[in-house]
Amino acid sequence: MKNCVSLLVLLVSALALNAPVFAKELKGVTMADQISVAGKNLTLNGMGLRLALFIKVKVYVGGLYLETPSKNGDEILASPQIKHIEMKFLRDVGAAKLVGAWNESLEKNCKTDCAALKPGFDKLNGYMADMKEGDSMSFTFFADGVEVTVKGQKKDKLEGAALSKTLLTTWLGPNPPNDELKDGMLSK
Repeated sequence: MKNCVSLLVLLVSALALNAPVFAKELKGVTMADQISVAGKNLTLNGMGLRLALFIKVKVYVGGLYLETPSKNGDEILASPQIKHIEMKFLRDVGAAKLVGAWNESLEKNCKTDCAALKPGFDKLNGYMADMKEGDSMSFTFFADGVEVTVKGQKKDKLEGAALSKTLLTTWLGPNPPNDELKDGMLSK
């Protein structure tokens, strides 16, 4: 009997060590405190709420993971560290609406060589699918490009440092979709 109790304690301890630790919750969405990407540990920097239209429709919760947490969007954009954004949808959003949002973001946030980035954004637009409530999309930003995952399906990497930075700027730059999203990701 004593061996069974010891084995049970050991099993419960092992499971607890492998279970994700949830650090934050927003609008019913929880995100792990840390994730591992390309052999690096990234920490949840913050979570924000994407709102749309003048009536403030809740679209998704976005979480920003960084190697080194920061509240400064410009420093994050300039940093060569790996960055990761997780989007968890709170409502159904059609692929056409997502494509429109990416095109609008490129227009608002691209400062130089925008024509050169358009093929990368067109490729991103081709990855879009109708998202249902509860679906997720994620972006992992490297110095030389972005890995995109839609509904758990990893897509081809979007190549280029300028594309990577401009895409990340759509959330952390001067023209984010809404301030609540940016401020939450930066934990402001």
